[in-house]
Amino acid sequence: MPCDTLPGPLPGRALVREPRVLILDEATSALDVATRDRLFEAVARRKAAGMAVLFVSHRMDEVDAISDRVSVLRSGESVATLEAVDATAAELVRLMTGAEHLTDVPEGGALAHRSGPAADAPVLLRVRGLRLRPDADPVDFELRAGEMVGLAGLEGHGQDAFIKALWHGPSGEGSVTRVEVGGESEIRSEQRAAAAGVGYVPRDRRGEALFGTLSIRENFSAATQDKDTRFGLLSRASALGRFAEYRSGLKVRMGRESDPITTLSGGNQQKVVIARWLARRPDVLLLNDPTRGVDIGAKRDIYALLDELTARGVAVVMLSTEVDEHIELMDRVLVFREGSHSTTLDRRSLTRQFLVAAFFGRTVTASVAGSASPDGDS
Repeated sequence: MPCDTLPGPLPGRALVREPRVLILDEATSALDVATRDRLFEAVARRKAAGMAVLFVSHRMDEVDAISDRVSVLRSGESVATLEAVDATAAELVRLMTGAEHLTDVPEGGALAHRSGPAADAPVLLRVRGLRLRPDADPVDFELRAGEMVGLAGLEGHGQDAFIKALWHGPSGEGSVTRVEVGGESEIRSEQRAAAAGVGYVPRDRRGEALFGTLSIRENFSAATQDKDTRFGLLSRASALGRFAEYRSGLKVRMGRESDPITTLSGGNQQKVVIARWLARRPDVLLLNDPTRGVDIGAKRDIYALLDELTARGVAVVMLSTEVDEHIELMDRVLVFREGSHSTTLDRRSLTRQFLVAAFFGRTVTASVAGSASPDGDS
């Protein structure tokens, strides 16, 4: 039986073959609305003629438009199959998150006691008119001292580009943007960001942050060599003294400082990278999925550190792919969709259901969730 799978944006090729089973795997991701609608019309005609269609999408409006039945997968397992009439946004969000009640809130998050930044806290970082791609809406953003802001959304929807723009400045043709630190320094490069008091921990620890052939001490001191240099010579004792402070505070489990960085576990490697930037005493710390691939013990140590930093007035922007981290840690969360900032959720509306619904451009309404719904499309 002929069966065509479409992994990309060229579904017409398979339709020409007139298969009996058609699999559309995110086939609309690169299509504009008009082209997508033409595809749906073509699929509807063939479905009426007897073709079976399996449509994979993260866009709920498309699922509504094209499906007769909807299957929900979570953590690699199928959890439910519904008739289209029963596949409401609220029910799909419930199934995707695994929560039994739409008003579920964790009983005391990792930093449940956080009160957020003071009302008169100074703005440490300001963004004006940042376009993540030419057709995206511009983003305006302000970050205050002592605030922890999360960046969330489905993979590839703009949050990674946003945090990188905060670090090295805006890029892209036609972007008229400003990223400022302290109202004075405009970020146009990583060097200017670091000099202005910004630190950045990248997502790809091995590829972007670690020097695999160097020691633990050398990896730690990579960002503070100017502070450890005397008369043109690098002071090993100065670097070791500085590292001792952060090794203790972050509970880095290791042997000797001279051991290769590769002898450490992933979580301890990440702690060294974070310590590298903390040694520069940043006012703003940018964390790109910092707990990815680390064990629960290391996660808890990092969470405690973030609590301590924000209490001292450091502002944190953290991209995380874990929904619970946003709910438990953040003062507010910026949700990105289709390359633009689509929704902001503050602590009052930070439930697992509201957040996941926002990923798909939906909201759980007040009448269903029992509390005020965040801004967005209903």
